[in-house]
Amino acid sequence: MSHDIFISYSKNDKNVADAICHYLEENRMKCWIAPRDVRAGTNYGSEIVNSIRKCKIFILVFSGHANNSEHVSNEVNIAFESSNVIMPYRIENVVLNDTMTYYLNTKHWIDSYPDPESKFELLKNQIRNFLPDVQEPEKKATQDKKEEPKKVEVEETSFFFCIGCGKKVPASDKFCIHCGTGIK
Repeated sequence: MSHDIFISYSKNDKNVADAICHYLEENRMKCWIAPRDVRAGTNYGSEIVNSIRKCKIFILVFSGHANNSEHVSNEVNIAFESSNVIMPYRIENVVLNDTMTYYLNTKHWIDSYPDPESKFELLKNQIRNFLPDVQEPEKKATQDKKEEPKKVEVEETSFFFCIGCGKKVPASDKFCIHCGTGIK
């Protein structure tokens, strides 16, 4: 899968990372997130390293768990060495440990605590600064304008009952098609 964005997170913050991924992809931004995008039968670590190197933007879902995760620190290190744009998305008010300070101290953060979803749109707009070719999704015409109900044409057919045989006869007929009696 071709992607522009790599999402790094601690397994304890998977719900937030998945929500970010879903939101960005609904806005036509291609994301890579483990374990969803790790191909079966491949080396997990190699897949992560290669995906970080191929991305343009590295989003770090930062929390106390991410701050203390060796795996997240390794991913940040690879993003740093690959000269990716690193966007820390802070979901908890946590002081950086020494390793994270080394890599992230000069980065501008998006602080989204205590409600991480409250800043998804800001994150999307910041990403668009680096991915100008990504277009906003088109709004469906039905959202902007109420769809008019379809008109169904019903042919009105009048009829009479024949006084000779009692069967239905179209009103446009002059004689009963069943018994030949004249209809007035």
